[in-house]
Amino acid sequence: MVGWVEDHPDAPLHRPLKTLNRYLNVLLTRHDCDRSIAEEVMSMLASPAQVSADLSLFNPQSGRLDAARIARDIQLPVATIAEAIGRKPPSVRKHPDASSLQPELRRIYLIWFSIVESFAGNKTNARIFLNAPNRQLENQAPVEFIEKGDLAPLEGLVVAMNNRQS
Repeated sequence: MVGWVEDHPDAPLHRPLKTLNRYLNVLLTRHDCDRSIAEEVMSMLASPAQVSADLSLFNPQSGRLDAARIARDIQLPVATIAEAIGRKPPSVRKHPDASSLQPELRRIYLIWFSIVESFAGNKTNARIFLNAPNRQLENQAPVEFIEKGDLAPLEGLVVAMNNRQS
């Protein structure tokens, strides 16, 4: 889901923002806070917030990234994702959204999400990009780096791609 929070009033992130806005308003007005800080916080909340997240990759019950959902989206085996994050496949299959997996899953998620975003949300083209040899990666396919668990070159590549698009 990519877009403005105000455009999606039923979005899961919209209700918490409204609650936070009300809470901060009460907190800042009841306590003896510096008016400029209170106004700055309120103006930040009043301005549209860009929400960039593919919610389908998160477990709806835990709210955490899910290795099985990520693997399915990228169309790789869960074992490949497990090995990429330095974990044993059986434990990742059993607990694909474990909190201990989150830091490394976040790296894969950000790489995948950035690639999809650079293809205007077209996941088919993003998968083709992942499997095609890339000159910036010495003619290796980006998926090869995922398979080896060497995510740093891909993180650098997506940063360069994002900088080029800005």
